[in-house]
Amino acid sequence: MGAIWFRTREFGGVLSEKAGYKSGLALDEARLRGLLEDGGYSELWPIEDTLMRVRSEVFEEIFAYVLYRLGMGPATYEPAPLIAVWHDIKGDPARREFFKPVGEAFIAWLRARDFVCEGVRGIM
Repeated sequence: MGAIWFRTREFGGVLSEKAGYKSGLALDEARLRGLLEDGGYSELWPIEDTLMRVRSEVFEEIFAYVLYRLGMGPATYEPAPLIAVWHDIKGDPARREFFKPVGEAFIAWLRARDFVCEGVRGIM
């Protein structure tokens, strides 16, 4: 998966806006920083304004954690199973060949149900 580039102040704004939309709650900077510190993510929000790069799956994990802390999600983060398996086996050519037909069938199944966009092809 890719990464997202943020200015530090944008990171908090985007995370707060997404969490507010899902939960119906408004989070100020202090509350959001507190949630991130409690979850062990404080290093992702430095004090000074700077440019930062956050992997998309890390942002998803942080977002899921914030929703959990707001009472809007499960206690554990479960990434998409297909992507988790791919990252586990992508370095092994034999396992990658075994995975390929399974991954293609799963993506076809998701597409048939309008669960996935065309960009998912990039992991195969």
